[in-house]
Amino acid sequence: MFQHPLTPPGVIRSTRERKSWQGMEGVWFAVQHTTGIDLQEPALDSATPVAQFINPESPQLAALLAHVAS
Repeated sequence: MFQHPLTPPGVIRSTRERKSWQGMEGVWFAVQHTTGIDLQEPALDSATPVAQFINPESPQLAALLAHVAS
């Protein structure tokens, strides 16, 4: 029987705190470090703002965002 893993309250608190550290001294966090969930969709969602900051003019990023939006 499959049981979805439960996220402990401490993980949720630290994840929220870590969001305020985004970009400090050039360090960015993504995936479970920003969402507390290690799945493909949250990975894409959390990595997109990092990619936009690093290279907002990226044609690959624009193509990906267009594909995701459709």
